[in-house]
Order: sequence, then structure tokens, then C-alpha cells
Amino acid sequence: MQRNLVTRTVLGAAALVAVCIVGFVIVSSPAHSTFDLGVDQWLSAHHVAPLVAIATAVHWLLDPLQAILLTLVAVVAIALRTRDLRRAIGFGAVVAVSWVPSDLLKLAVDRARPAASSLAHPFTPAQLDPSYPSGHVVFAASLAIAAFLLLRTGDPRRPVVAVIGAVLVAVVAGSVLVIGIHFPSDVIASMVWALGATTLIRVAYLRFVGPWLDSRFDEITKGLASVDDELES
Repeated sequence: MQRNLVTRTVLGAAALVAVCIVGFVIVSSPAHSTFDLGVDQWLSAHHVAPLVAIATAVHWLLDPLQAILLTLVAVVAIALRTRDLRRAIGFGAVVAVSWVPSDLLKLAVDRARPAASSLAHPFTPAQLDPSYPSGHVVFAASLAIAAFLLLRTGDPRRPVVAVIGAVLVAVVAGSVLVIGIHFPSDVIASMVWALGATTLIRVAYLRFVGPWLDSRFDEITKGLASVDDELES
């Protein structure tokens, strides 16, 4: 168990470090910053209105405010469905602790978005925040992984959740590329970041947070039980 946690820690940390290094290498020169612009240009040139409309809707749905509300609704729904507050809080923590720090990396790397002038059908309104990594894709990937981890090993629903999560991430990734607001490397980095971050969060939960929560909830449960005994006596 201990060796497994160490391996996960190393892999998770390596993923985050790799994403950071690649980001700073990309912005080290103009040539690096636009090396994969051709994908955005091709998608923009082959503009399909219905597809763009769907991509725009997906992008709006996972904007920060809506993403926060979606996470809160999911946490409440999980708590009500499972009657397990710890699992609900754990789900929300995995999403938030993976997603929010990616914005700090975005500010640190400060990669410019694909230039509107280089696209046949640029997205409006123009996105003014940095491009690397994609917050929308990080959120979608973190949400999918958190949902997968919510189910215990051996649960027959796990493969179904994994497939649905993969489709969700693919749809969001494709959407931000179709409307030309991210480079492909932004999208790939976002997926790697989410995998690395959620791995480290999982390790932290198993090693530290979980045992602490168990002890605290046991104390609360025992306290409530003693109150019930006193009321019944």
C-alpha cells in the first residue's frame, strides 16, 4: 500500500512538472507559441455552423460560474443520494483542488490565445485571459475523474462512468478547438494536468485527509449516540 502511494505520488508530481515545463518552453519563443496553430486554422476554415453552435453552448455551460454551480449541485446530489457527506465533500474537493490551481499556471505561463486575425471565423467575444492550459478541459477532466473515483473498486458502474467521462472530456476538448480559443497543446496539457493533480489529491486523501475525517466523524457519531442515550434514559 505504502509503495503504491509513493508510486502514485511520483507519477502525479511528474505529470504536473511536465505540464509546467512544456508551458514555459512553448512561450519561450514566438515560433514555439504558435507551432500548432495550423489545427485551429484548419478547423476555422472548415466552419460548420451547427457544430460551432454546439461548441459555443458547451463552452458557455462550463464557464467558471456555471462550472462552480454545477459542482455544488453535484456535491449536494451525491450527499442526498449516498447519505455520505464525506464522499460528497471528497468529490467536490477533487474537482476544485485540481481545477483552481490550473488558473495559477495559466497566469504564470501567460500564453496568448490563437490570434483572431489568423482564423477565418474567430470566436466572439474575444477571450482575453491566457490560453495554457484550458480551464474548461481541466474542469471537465477533473469532474470525470472525480465521478470515477466516487465509485468503489469493483462497482459495475465504473466502466460506464469511465466511458461517459471520456466522451465528456473529448466533447469539451473538441469544442474549444472548433471555436478556435485554444491550441491543441493547451488541451493535451489540461488532460495531463487533471490526471496528475487528481492522482496527488487521491494520495493525500488516502494518506492524510481520509483518516482524519474518519476520526472526526467517529467522534461526532459517538457524541450524538451519547446524547441519544441520555435522552432515552
